[in-house]
Amino acid sequence: MNATDLRAEASVANLAREVTGLPLVGMTLATGDGSWSSRVWDDGHGREVGHTLCETVRVIGSRLRTTFNDELRPPPAPQSTQGRTIHAWGEQVQADLARLRVLVAGAGSVGLYIVESPGSSTSP
Repeated sequence: MNATDLRAEASVANLAREVTGLPLVGMTLATGDGSWSSRVWDDGHGREVGHTLCETVRVIGSRLRTTFNDELRPPPAPQSTQGRTIHAWGEQVQADLARLRVLVAGAGSVGLYIVESPGSSTSP
């Protein structure tokens, strides 16, 4: 994101907060790979405003697409047990899957066993 775009968002951030009571969310679409970046203008007052970068951007269309901020949510190192799956769909897909956070509700007895099995992450 360039300085001109940041200044443009900053110039309307407080107006948006005054009108809606909510912070401005700025989004930028990358031209090369179609990934998104996002910021929440939630800091400061008047002309002295600042933003917080978002870890992920989820776009829902014909399919769910998630873009990650690699600095805020870096891909975890591949595990030796993941060799077959990495070979099947590639390192980038594996990295993206490993960074997702999923809530499982109403899994039932068999589903609960799968969620709790070794290899499943229970981190927040």
